[in-house]
Amino acid sequence: MQVIYADVYFIVNFSMDFLALFIACKIRKIPLRLWRTAFAAAVGSLYAVISLTFNGAENILTFLLAAAIPFLMCYIAYGGGRAKYYLINVASFWIISFVMGGMMTAIYYFVGKLLSSREIYINGTSYTLYSDIPFWIFIAAAFACALFTVIWNRLAAKKSGVHEVSFFMEDGAVSINEVAMCDSGNLLREPLSGLPVIILSNELMEKVAPGIETLKEGLNYRKIRIIPYNTLSGSGILYGYIPDCVKINNDIKKACLCSGKDIGKTFDGYNVIIPTSLL
Repeated sequence: MQVIYADVYFIVNFSMDFLALFIACKIRKIPLRLWRTAFAAAVGSLYAVISLTFNGAENILTFLLAAAIPFLMCYIAYGGGRAKYYLINVASFWIISFVMGGMMTAIYYFVGKLLSSREIYINGTSYTLYSDIPFWIFIAAAFACALFTVIWNRLAAKKSGVHEVSFFMEDGAVSINEVAMCDSGNLLREPLSGLPVIILSNELMEKVAPGIETLKEGLNYRKIRIIPYNTLSGSGILYGYIPDCVKINNDIKKACLCSGKDIGKTFDGYNVIIPTSLL
């Protein structure tokens, strides 16, 4: 009879789930929310422990439950957003989990081979079995995963020199969910209300307010604002737009949106530039 300790099983799964969520977060350029990521890993680990009580039973319910857990974990760790964005996040987490699962299987075999072995005889033939990896190995692996996560996160932040935040905007039927770059040099404000200005790429601005620069018919003119600007290359005006809802790291904010093409803003791979005054 095989004995599986629930606490050890939970720790192992938590460590691997947390690391997989973290790696997917970095690959997808999603701002790391430590407590949400830890909670998502705990949910996955708790399910893994509970699934031991299924005793190998396979039916449509257990299959659907197992398939739904990664979706729930990614929603907790990364949030929702557009369907395509959300599904890519889940797919990234799935692929990374499969790769890490294969790696852990190999590590389990070779570490067990080095640390513990015993011989049994069946019909006069000797067989060597490798098993019983000590508990401290799993504790060390969990600690190594946590240490790796912290070090990688800090090195990545220093290397990029960029502070990332999550940006969500909703206006009627239009919604945008992006990873945004913070820029302390973005000092633009809407002159009447004093609202800070969030700069969008041309494609996103066209999605939010199509034809705003030509004041295309059908736009909600009550939401359009005129924003003067001055740069080293000259001065002019921008057409801004105030959406129904803006969230920065899930905190509701008041802001005006505009396109950055006329002021020569570079996005460095981002589609949104957030002024640090909104943090």
